[in-house]
Amino acid sequence: MIRQKTFVPLLLAALVAAALWGVLPAGAQGPTLPHAFWGMVEIAGQPAPVGTQVEGRGTNVLTGIPYNPLITTKAGQYGGPGGLDPRLLVQGEIPDGTPLQFYVNGILAECAEPDGAWSGSFAYKAGAVTILNLRAQAGVRIYLPLVLTHFAAGSLVR
Repeated sequence: MIRQKTFVPLLLAALVAAALWGVLPAGAQGPTLPHAFWGMVEIAGQPAPVGTQVEGRGTNVLTGIPYNPLITTKAGQYGGPGGLDPRLLVQGEIPDGTPLQFYVNGILAECAEPDGAWSGSFAYKAGAVTILNLRAQAGVRIYLPLVLTHFAAGSLVR
């Protein structure tokens, strides 16, 4: 009886493994695992406010999907260290080592691991979870004067 109880789960596991093995053609790879990020985020030297948008971009990176971009829920921090905390997920058909850029509210940010040097990009690593701090300059708004001129019908401008 004990042998039969052990045999059935092993047989089922072997059948499932064999079925999954046949799903992908020879030489094909499964989907690439995402690279997850969380850390501190600041704008113009100040903690970014709640509602700040953080986005990862790069060659073949999927954007406009759940968790990329990620909206901050705590001032000065995007994502979190806990197992249930959301994290910025950079995913797509991305080879390891691909440079990633990070944007804070649409502005290109610098990034650094804790106690590391600031850089304009960070290398993608499938399946990794990285603490990466981000800093962006304040957005620049340009105001141009609007000059409206009104001419009456039939008037001449000299």
